[in-house]
Amino acid sequence: MTNRLRVLARFVPKGTILADIGSHHGLLPIYLYQKGNIARGFATDNKKKSLAMAQLNVAAHNLSEVIQVRLGDGLQVLAPGEAQVLVLAGMGGCLIKDILEKRLDVVQHSQRVILQPYLHHKELRMLLHSVGFKIVEEEMTLENGRFYTTIAAEPGTEKCYDEEEYVYGRINLEKKELVLKEYGLKEKERIEGLLKELAALPKSENVANRTREMEQALEQVVKMLKNRFNY
Repeated sequence: MTNRLRVLARFVPKGTILADIGSHHGLLPIYLYQKGNIARGFATDNKKKSLAMAQLNVAAHNLSEVIQVRLGDGLQVLAPGEAQVLVLAGMGGCLIKDILEKRLDVVQHSQRVILQPYLHHKELRMLLHSVGFKIVEEEMTLENGRFYTTIAAEPGTEKCYDEEEYVYGRINLEKKELVLKEYGLKEKERIEGLLKELAALPKSENVANRTREMEQALEQVVKMLKNRFNY
């Protein structure tokens, strides 16, 4: 099991009913059940080939009675309250946001939502707050050159986030772990590269707007690195 999947596993409360959305080969629910961490689970995917592999893996571990494998898009395969913990991992934040918004009834009947996007973390944090969830755990990981942020949220409210906290995560900022610094430096490099590309383009309103947007993003990441890491 990869490091980022181990982070997901740690965020799942013991004894709960898990739904792993976009489960691919069903590794997470199999691992958690074998460790005695979940009561039962669902492994779902919208791709038949991935689902067939999940079914084979579940059957090979003699877990077909406790881990159901379902074919379908996102949360459409679940009824409200059917799963206590929802996991959506290894996708872009916009896709995860779309999946959640299509079935807010399922989200709001869950006890915990665990998300692991590699892009657009800000939008997910904002959505969670807007539907009555508070963020209780976060952890950043780097795997195969890609940064993942694992976010766990539960029903409730918390003190409002500022812009920096929505972008990087309040808990991540408080931890000040090296991986956040690495992410910030990578973002700085990426944004500076985009600004160079924009500077070479013919002037237009769209280019000017995009340049302002990137300049604000650069200012934000430079500020974060300075305030949190004295960089």
